[in-house]
Amino acid sequence: MAGIALVARLFLAYLKLAWFYFFPLPFNVALVLIMDALNTGIEAIADLFSEGQNELAKYAKDAGSAAVFISIVFMFFTWFIVLWKGL
Repeated sequence: MAGIALVARLFLAYLKLAWFYFFPLPFNVALVLIMDALNTGIEAIADLFSEGQNELAKYAKDAGSAAVFISIVFMFFTWFIVLWKGL
């Protein structure tokens, strides 16, 4: 873990950007992890209460997967904008 922090610090020093440009980056990663955890919970509940194929359970799972995808796209664009500004 300390090695990752050291590499990240050296990378930040290389980009020579102000610290506030990097402020939203960990929150974006946390958002993806939270959305994935919620999606896992939705899928577990849908599997628990539905027997066989259920159309509503399918919609719930698809909506959870879409939320994860949207958060990943949001994270990608945020990282891209911050790193683009630094290059």
